[in-house]
Amino acid sequence: MPHFGLIDESLPQKEKYLLRARLHIRGGKIRIARGDFSAGIAALYDAIIYSLYWFFISNTQLESFLYDIKGKYKHESELYKCLINFGLINGKFNMHHFSDITETALNTEIIEFKDYNLLEDYEDFMEQLEILPYDENTLPIGEPVTL
Repeated sequence: MPHFGLIDESLPQKEKYLLRARLHIRGGKIRIARGDFSAGIAALYDAIIYSLYWFFISNTQLESFLYDIKGKYKHESELYKCLINFGLINGKFNMHHFSDITETALNTEIIEFKDYNLLEDYEDFMEQLEILPYDENTLPIGEPVTL
């Protein structure tokens, strides 16, 4: 977890989601740059989950769509489709493809990753969710123990 030990647990839930998403992005990029593609992809996927939670909670008109009938968080693919349907994101990012790559990353070591277009679309998606760009100085100083 790229955020382990860096998040003040007394922060409001919404702020923890935003911080966690940004820390996962930072950690994912660091890991990919180091050639640890599986861990990097997994971290970037975790950032998607927390980015979506933050985005839905930040918008009172969307917050009710965050939960399923049992009051649990909906799956991230459902939340993604919801944002496309409401016209809040362009839908260019291939969430299904990224999910498949993440599943592979969780089960095997990815030796090489060259899908730069997918990573560009990922960054565009994070910009649409207002997660990127961010000021590095707003993130906690220090490297988490798991990086």
